[in-house]
Amino acid sequence: MRLKNIGAIVTLTIAVIISVHSCKKVDDNYKQFLAGGERVYVGRADSIKTYGGQNRIMLEWLLISDPKVTGYKVFWNNGKDSISNPVQKTNVIDTVRLMINNMPEGAYFFDIYTYDNEGHRSVKATAYGRVYGSNYQKSLLARGVKSSTPYDAYGTVRLTWSDPDEQFVGGQVRYKTLYGNDTIIPVINHKDSIYTLLPNATTTFQYRSIFKPQPTAIDSFYSSWTTQTTPVKVTGLYMKNFEEPFVRAAWDGARWGTLKDWMVNAAAKNRGIYGSYDKYQNGEWFGFERWVAADKTIVNGKAYQTVKLPKGKYAFFIYRNAVTGNANGGNDQRYIVVAGGNTLPDISNISTAIASKSFAGLAENATASVEFTLDKPTEVSLGVVLSFTSTSQNMRMAEVGILQMPE
Repeated sequence: MRLKNIGAIVTLTIAVIISVHSCKKVDDNYKQFLAGGERVYVGRADSIKTYGGQNRIMLEWLLISDPKVTGYKVFWNNGKDSISNPVQKTNVIDTVRLMINNMPEGAYFFDIYTYDNEGHRSVKATAYGRVYGSNYQKSLLARGVKSSTPYDAYGTVRLTWSDPDEQFVGGQVRYKTLYGNDTIIPVINHKDSIYTLLPNATTTFQYRSIFKPQPTAIDSFYSSWTTQTTPVKVTGLYMKNFEEPFVRAAWDGARWGTLKDWMVNAAAKNRGIYGSYDKYQNGEWFGFERWVAADKTIVNGKAYQTVKLPKGKYAFFIYRNAVTGNANGGNDQRYIVVAGGNTLPDISNISTAIASKSFAGLAENATASVEFTLDKPTEVSLGVVLSFTSTSQNMRMAEVGILQMPE
């Protein structure tokens, strides 16, 4: 028994010696890091965020708990560039914001250290950020215009936009109005916003888009201006009573009448003393008819308005819609005509007109039009000339109009 106890004591002694030796070794290793005294660390930057911009970037971080912090230093470009500033720490969580300007475009890592008055610094805190510049700017393409169409008869144009890029945040359209004013219309960013109206438009407009490379970017970037042309409906600026329901100046109390604000010659009034207005199937049309042999023929019947148009390029049109009651029956002669002065020529002299075109055979939901150019402000007459000498001839049109065309 005594031998066993002696063995246990020897074993315990060896273990204690090994333990003491090991502790001494660890203590020696630890002291390597405390050479010159115990190291003091300052509270480091917390919750770092970066906000990219145009050749600049903003860094933001929190100073949470250490009241000893009196300044910071930020390094980037592998430590080749830096900036330092003092801070005034309060007894609450503080937010530090640093704007770094004149930065070349590219991606960066930023190392942030905080300091106290004795020169102690924090553990490094690192954040990634991106700066944008001319390369990004050059890559931007404006949100496309799918179509530009007349919206009303008074110079309003409707733009239909293509789907936007995910970085698109808005846009602008600029143009000179019919009255000579320079106008800029904002384009909002909304998933359902695919239309923009341009009031009092002219035939040329420009548009550009606004982008943010990131939702949190501090700067917006603009694409180059894109120029586009469009026809503009200007009927309402020059003509009166030009679309269904047409207004009558006189009426037989049943169906036939004469249009208000139109010149209608005697030859066109083949319904007693009436002609040019047809109230038929709940519509009020610009219309003429010779349907049966008992109906009076129309020879060089004319209906028109005389207006003064500014210098420019135009189209005059007549439109047949698809609403019940519209008509364009038969193939007897019928023309849309634009003529200089205050009247229209007979069919035999139709070639003397500025422009003319037959609309016989015009189908439902279709338009017949003629283009013409005026090199100076000019008085012109616009309307129709027709001769219905056969039976089963008629026309009931929904609209006439003037388009200002791109030159």
